[in-house]
Amino acid sequence: MPEWSIDLETRHTLGQRRMLDVVYGLLDRLTKHAAVASAGRRTLGVRFNIVAAEPDRAMAMALQLFTRTLRRVGFPGRPEIVSVELETVTEQARRLKEPTLPPFAGISEVAKILGVTRQRAHQLAQTAGFPQPLAMLAAGPIWNRHAIDRFSEDWNRRPGRPKKASVMAGRLLSDPTVHARG
Repeated sequence: MPEWSIDLETRHTLGQRRMLDVVYGLLDRLTKHAAVASAGRRTLGVRFNIVAAEPDRAMAMALQLFTRTLRRVGFPGRPEIVSVELETVTEQARRLKEPTLPPFAGISEVAKILGVTRQRAHQLAQTAGFPQPLAMLAAGPIWNRHAIDRFSEDWNRRPGRPKKASVMAGRLLSDPTVHARG
């Protein structure tokens, strides 16, 4: 039979000291269910495991165990459950192995990805259409690596230095096909 991990969150109006008593009571009574708990100013979250053949049966058992245990540790009234998450313990373990943050890129990585110097990467970062950094650190901005890769794929790179305006103006004036507008 599969083992299920259930995460329940409920609201409360208890003071901090009373809430700690409830949390410790829950953890003590749910030890064999591998329980963990957290309490905020107005919320109580508990995650624990249940063995059941089907997810609906696991959910029903979890809700019953949770409300019964809350009553036994002195939680007043019926809990107002605001969030429920159910997954197999196997799926939970697989998901917990995945990275929780995207890959990052600093200015050196951006320059390498785009095949430019760090100075040019700084210039590009100031242009419209360049991805916004995730954060600005003392060491400089950091971007989501995937956003930089997407920018690189779509970037219309023109090699070489841009032509100077005065040179372009001179060419325009000497080109007989260009007509001045008045």
